[in-house]
Amino acid sequence: MEIADRAFEGCIHLKEVAIPEGVTRIGDRAFYGCEALSSVEIPISAKRIGDRTFASCKSLASVSIPAGVTRIGDRAFEFCESLAFVVIPEGVTEIGKLAFFGCHTLASASISASVTEIGFEAFAFCRILSSVSISEGVARIGKWAFEGCPALVSVSIPDSVTEIGDDAFRGCENLTVKCSRFSKAWSYCKGHGIRTEPPRSGFFASLFGRR
Repeated sequence: MEIADRAFEGCIHLKEVAIPEGVTRIGDRAFYGCEALSSVEIPISAKRIGDRTFASCKSLASVSIPAGVTRIGDRAFEFCESLAFVVIPEGVTEIGKLAFFGCHTLASASISASVTEIGFEAFAFCRILSSVSISEGVARIGKWAFEGCPALVSVSIPDSVTEIGDDAFRGCENLTVKCSRFSKAWSYCKGHGIRTEPPRSGFFASLFGRR
């Protein structure tokens, strides 16, 4: 069972949605431009959130993504300007291109170990995003993934990351990356003038030092 592409697109007075259990796919642009939508319940049965599914839902303040979802589509939550935080649960393997682009009130993001790829500009221009936790398991951070996030002060990048796209953190002037010395993240930061610190404290912090 699924919600069809463009099913509720442009329903500007729609305020709440409870998607019934049994729905496995929420179609592309299904709720695109539902500017009054402030609350949505996604069932555990959902496997895929389509491209631009909730894009430009400017009143959407929070969303609970269930563990059954495997992919968050391209531009899925683009310009959700009231979204304050997001937790990407275990089970999601890909965060699509521009998935959270321009979510201007998004302050924190937690990305689980099942995610292998953070897409191109996935969190770009989230202007008050201050903290991102990336779990061990993520392999690729796409080009411009966190571009234009001037409030971003802390990102933990695990050793599992083997590819970081060009200018992934462009415009993040206050950023310190927590990573292991000689990891891909450490090499990337060294080449781009980004501050680093070790992910552990105490003895290991004094051993490795800040670079």
